Amino acid sequence: MKRILIITQNYYPEIGSAANRMTNIVSELRLNGHHVTVLTTDPSYPNRNMYKDSKYWNKKNGNHEVIRVGIRARRYTHNIFNRLLLYAEMNYKFQRELKRLKPVGYDFVLATTPAIFVGLAGIAAKKKLKCPFILDIRDIWSDSIKGIGLSAVKPFASIAYLIEKKCIEIQIILL
Repeated sequence: MKRILIITQNYYPEIGSAANRMTNIVSELRLNGHHVTVLTTDPSYPNRNMYKDSKYWNKKNGNHEVIRVGIRARRYTHNIFNRLLLYAEMNYKFQRELKRLKPVGYDFVLATTPAIFVGLAGIAAKKKLKCPFILDIRDIWSDSIKGIGLSAVKPFASIAYLIEKKCIEIQIILL
């Protein structure tokens, strides 16, 4: 049995492909006898108010722990500044929770994008827990900036490329 820490922006009971993918990965890991801890945000997609209804909370955690961090409500889909603030806040709160986490023999840390700042939290977890770090890249964030027409905002692309480079360097060291 392995102890695995998963860091993800989206997780059950959220709807959407990212949350469904991570929920299914955790289920498969648990079925194979692994102990999983999930560090995630409070559900908010597509609307955080809908999760006040108990019908979205019908699954039991079973043999895994879910640590949730609250993120201030922001409309960030069309505003790059608010999106970056959201990602920076998420990274800060993930790292704050990691400081509280007891290093109880984790075997792996898995962090998943598209929020590339989750990769930074994964690097922090790797260092604290002294275990291998796996970065699941679901989107090339810096290329996404170009794809939504924000390539003219060079500082954002530069920040994104720097974060991606750091995450990839950490991954190469692990191999």
